[in-house]
Amino acid sequence: MVIIAGVLALLVGPLPAFASDQSGGGADRSGGAERSGRAEPDPLEGLSGAPTAPSVAEVEQYVTFVVNDLQKNWAAWFRAQGIAKEPDVVVHLVGPGESYRTTCVDRTGTSPVVTSEYQNLFYCSTDTGRAADGTDVVGSMVLPVVTLQRMWSGDILGFRSSVPGDFAAAVSVAHEFGHSVVDERGTALGGSRPTGQNLELIADCMAGVWMAWVQREGLLEAGDVEEAIATLEALSGTTATSGWNRSGGDRVQALNAGFSGGGPEACIGAYWK
Repeated sequence: MVIIAGVLALLVGPLPAFASDQSGGGADRSGGAERSGRAEPDPLEGLSGAPTAPSVAEVEQYVTFVVNDLQKNWAAWFRAQGIAKEPDVVVHLVGPGESYRTTCVDRTGTSPVVTSEYQNLFYCSTDTGRAADGTDVVGSMVLPVVTLQRMWSGDILGFRSSVPGDFAAAVSVAHEFGHSVVDERGTALGGSRPTGQNLELIADCMAGVWMAWVQREGLLEAGDVEEAIATLEALSGTTATSGWNRSGGDRVQALNAGFSGGGPEACIGAYWK
């Protein structure tokens, strides 16, 4: 699986230290890709270019739209490939006053408790939950809402983006969904999986594939590509010595490999090793 023995697949770097008072079980409000009791989310362009951070409710709507679009497009690709198992994933949107304890562990062997301001997003292949249609699902994305909210103003997990904007959150979520795609494909087909740095680069590449699909849907706006590139550069430039991420050039190259029209097959050919 993408996460060997339940180790977190992170957007960037090792897990930060977690405050001692953030303990206890988490409240899962998600129940899958859609939030219960929510109105239909705005399309991607609804919050584009916002000069200041949107409200928590707007972030949740935006991220829900992104997740649903990811699910729709990747499910269609899985069907076209004749893969019966679609990339179902439980989405834990952790809002203010809430927490969620993942079953995965960090490098210290600890299962962190995630709050809305937790300084990372991640995919965990061993978390379980129930999708919006009631299906039992293995594998989850854990998305702290306030951390995502800060991305609008260029705060990318505590690092500074040179091109702030809403699409930083979109590409970050698409990266984590890419881990789910790799996990589900590997489970369905068996055989070897991406290893080492290729685990992160193939997720960047899959995010680029989704961006190309969004462009064909007419939802990619001027500046979105630049925001995505700046997000990866911000993360890579500050974590080059951590041993977790390649340089910004490597990550941008992976994103472009997916975005430039080669499709998921280009990502598989380049990074499934």
